[in-house]
Amino acid sequence: MNADDTLDYLDRPWRRRGRQTAAVVALGVYAFYLAYRARYTLNPAAPVFALLVFLAEAHGFLSLFFYFFQTWAPRRRRVPAPSGTYSVDVYITTYNEDVDLLRQTARAAVAMRYPHHTYLCDDGRRAEVAALARELGCGYITRADNAHAKAGNWNNAFRQTVGDLIVTLDADHVPQPQLIERTIGFFEDPSVALVQVPQQFHNLDSVQHQVNWDERRMHGEQDVFFDLVMPGKDHWNAAFFCGTGAVLRRTALEPHGGIVTGSITEDMHTSIVLHAEGWRSVYLNEVLVTGLAPTDVSSFLKQRLRWAEGNLKIVIDVNPLTCRGLTVGQRVAYVASMFHWTIGVPKLVFYLAPPWMLFSGAFPIAPFDRRVTLIYLANLACMVVSYKLTSRGRGRLLMDELFNMLNTFTLLQALARLLFQGRRAGVFVVTSKKGDTGSATAVLPHFALLGFSCLAINWSLLGLGFGIDEDWTGAGIGIFWTLYNMALVVGVIRLAVRPSQKRDTSRFRASFAVTTHGASDATRPGITVDVSEGGCRLLWPEPLPVGCRRRLDLHFAGGCREPGRRGDHGAPPAARRLVAARRALRRSVAPADGRHQRRDLRHRGA
Repeated sequence: MNADDTLDYLDRPWRRRGRQTAAVVALGVYAFYLAYRARYTLNPAAPVFALLVFLAEAHGFLSLFFYFFQTWAPRRRRVPAPSGTYSVDVYITTYNEDVDLLRQTARAAVAMRYPHHTYLCDDGRRAEVAALARELGCGYITRADNAHAKAGNWNNAFRQTVGDLIVTLDADHVPQPQLIERTIGFFEDPSVALVQVPQQFHNLDSVQHQVNWDERRMHGEQDVFFDLVMPGKDHWNAAFFCGTGAVLRRTALEPHGGIVTGSITEDMHTSIVLHAEGWRSVYLNEVLVTGLAPTDVSSFLKQRLRWAEGNLKIVIDVNPLTCRGLTVGQRVAYVASMFHWTIGVPKLVFYLAPPWMLFSGAFPIAPFDRRVTLIYLANLACMVVSYKLTSRGRGRLLMDELFNMLNTFTLLQALARLLFQGRRAGVFVVTSKKGDTGSATAVLPHFALLGFSCLAINWSLLGLGFGIDEDWTGAGIGIFWTLYNMALVVGVIRLAVRPSQKRDTSRFRASFAVTTHGASDATRPGITVDVSEGGCRLLWPEPLPVGCRRRLDLHFAGGCREPGRRGDHGAPPAARRLVAARRALRRSVAPADGRHQRRDLRHRGA
């Protein structure tokens, strides 16, 4: 079997050609804009300032090129049937995560349908984790030290097990029952070393999710990467191991003793080494594992700092431009992944340039006439349109800019560590699953940027008001971009100071029919508003006394439609009765204004 035979293009040919044409046109317009800027508009009165802004714009051109290269021809995979000839081990790596959180992952791992052995790889050497392994029938593996952090923990289990394939999971990443069945068939190609699935998250109240519950729309900060960039990398055989939610072949890793160590992003390091040796990777864009995303800004930035520092320092250990064995496509794809983490420098230039213009009166572009304005607007329009086309509806420009603002100072810190620490490996910090209390402190640089921007606007307005400065056009442009950046800063600060998550388990918004018996033994129906492992919120037709104990029967009639609607004829009678009860309950508790009625029920302890 050849894994390439399972590849299909994500788009129809005419759509793919249209998007590729849009990408080429946008790059051509951008290149013309940069050439015009370099030839005619660099301000000789402020050469350093003008050059910094120009180089930041040139960085943007390279970023756009790398994005278009990676999304040039996104692919999807047809899943081959499993042969049943491989032995499979499942590693769940853990250090200090809560046992209840680990139990969810381990229980789901044990329940996967394909025959396998599950191991809890505990770097915390905890008796309660060993007891959990005995409770669930898992293997328990630990060691005397924590050398090489997660990679060392993984390699310790690798030396003590014999499975042909290894499923690797983080402590908070819960697998679906079909994970092994959907991925194992690709290993019929003897050159496939790993199969990676996307990292999706089930706590939609995290920092990186924007959810509109009224319109049933959700956007995640990593959606473009896992839905477009990784399928695009798969076209170049450059999809890489992401640390969890992956299946790896033992024989590919045996020469290295397991995962390659020496980096805090050992997953990408390992992928480059395997690709250089001629192995193939497969990216299957199906949600087969879901985990927990950081719930607060502080944890989010710590995670991004680790990713950025590790990706940048890999260049020192295994430079994809000089590493032997990689194809041209793989080299460009890996350089693109590393180049992405340098975006903090140009973004800082763009954030500081407008207020500096207002303070100093110096402009990076001179003359800023009508021709420059038209060329600039044409370039901006081409970038926006081409991004929207090539992102296939998954990209959100404002959300991308919000997270660029959030990450800027963290990415600068990672770049500083690369420059001043060199080969010295960073410290692997486990991302907190419970949240952190230092989110406001984590965005102190953003508060400083906000204050600097406010002072700049006031300074400019005072100069205009007292007649010291008469350049209303220049001041208007500077104030506009300063206000735009300030709006992004306010969005970041709102993320940082929002109330912290207090629940131990994530709640899922789901409506299921619920019945219970009251004091008179009469069956009463209700509806869940949300459900978690430890509780639920109910929509009930009468007040429930606080502190009372009642048995609730949840009826999971999944897929059944309401009576009278098309497709209901196949529903079982019990399910139809429950759905009818649900409709009757909605009418009884939401007569004229359902929102106020439901809010009243919640206040009364429902």
